[in-house]
Amino acid sequence: MTAPKGVDPGSYPISATTSYLWDDGTRNGSASGRTTVLVVAPLPIGSSQLGDDAWTSAGNGWGPVDRKQSNGEQAAGDGKPLTIRGASFAKDVGAHADSEVVYYTGQACSTATTMVSVDDEVGDSHGNVVVFQLWADDHKVAASGPVSPSDAARTLTADVSGASFVRLVVNKGNDGMSFDHADRADALITCS
Repeated sequence: MTAPKGVDPGSYPISATTSYLWDDGTRNGSASGRTTVLVVAPLPIGSSQLGDDAWTSAGNGWGPVDRKQSNGEQAAGDGKPLTIRGASFAKDVGAHADSEVVYYTGQACSTATTMVSVDDEVGDSHGNVVVFQLWADDHKVAASGPVSPSDAARTLTADVSGASFVRLVVNKGNDGMSFDHADRADALITCS
């Protein structure tokens, strides 16, 4: 099956019905089914910013995943510039635990790297903790351990060679999900 030109990446429902004959054509029947087809966009060749790249899917614990800004609240685009320990970042991914952002890599990418932290907008008063992970298909290839607002940013780097999909995951710590504004800054992937 080939998607028509110009179709945006995403999931699309497909329905099908078939009719058939058996018993030397003396009996007939039909069957129907429904499934979902995923249309994916390949990542650019070379090194690219995941904050700019098209993701296949994105789920978030509070509001939508935001591009180029912190998570903010429930509405899309209501965040602020991503800020980690006083430094602002312009091309990155703002999420909120629990979160998963999936990119189609088509077995063409080799390395993913990202700096991770809780956004400065949260402050230190809430005691929140998040855990960042990088997954290559169904294999966890990097993890941050618990990260709080008072921790220095951590860099995750992983070999994602041979993976069809790379997943950026944020899990809440053992403190619930309040104020778990999780930033991925300088998020880069290298593909050929």
